Amino acid sequence: HLTGLCCNSAFIAVSGQVKESVKSNLGFTNIFLVPNSLNTKTYNITVDQAKLREIKVSLGIRDDDIVLINCGRLVPQKGQISLLRALPKVLRYEKVKLLIIGSGPLEEELKKEIHKLKISKEVVLLSNRIDIPELLCLSDIFVMPSIKEGLSLALLEAMYMKKICLVSRNEAMKEIVEDGKTGIMFEGGSPDDIARKLQETIRNISFLRFMGENARKVVEEKYEAQNNVRILENIYEVVLSN
Repeated sequence: HLTGLCCNSAFIAVSGQVKESVKSNLGFTNIFLVPNSLNTKTYNITVDQAKLREIKVSLGIRDDDIVLINCGRLVPQKGQISLLRALPKVLRYEKVKLLIIGSGPLEEELKKEIHKLKISKEVVLLSNRIDIPELLCLSDIFVMPSIKEGLSLALLEAMYMKKICLVSRNEAMKEIVEDGKTGIMFEGGSPDDIARKLQETIRNISFLRFMGENARKVVEEKYEAQNNVRILENIYEVVLSN
């Protein structure tokens, strides 16, 4: 804290929620907002249908499956345990495959929960992957049940790929997602609400694809990496001039 105050002329926060948290908890005042951003060129890929088919077969995805995807560290704050507990309620009515991408200390607990809930055929823990764009391509719905977030790059990636995004209702998510327009919000930590919103989304999935189009426009307008370069240049100019 003292080092930060004494040795830095300015501070950068990746979201408004982070900025307010740093301001109130640490007393820093010269804080600039520079949101996380996406190099969208990485996600302007030509879809290789043969490769996608190969990935689907390797993951046991059937043609009539609705594919859910979650990307993030396997830690309590990411809320994957609530997503798993919501899944049996969804599976009563829908054919679903859930892909969870990431690694972390909660992996063994999640495996035990999957076994306990008897959903091992419907959930695939994929650890870390380098083919995220392809996995997003073959997915229908991106789900982020995080209890706490800064500004999620995984969410920006999914939005740019025009996925229907279901996210927990917290301050950081509200900065990115407009409920009902660019995504759908549920109560974080509530398996019942997650299940309810998933069921509603799956039943209306063709109609709701407009949200993916809207979400991509948001990323292009607000979270493109090149925009942040200009913002950072302006910050350096301000700091150096003082």
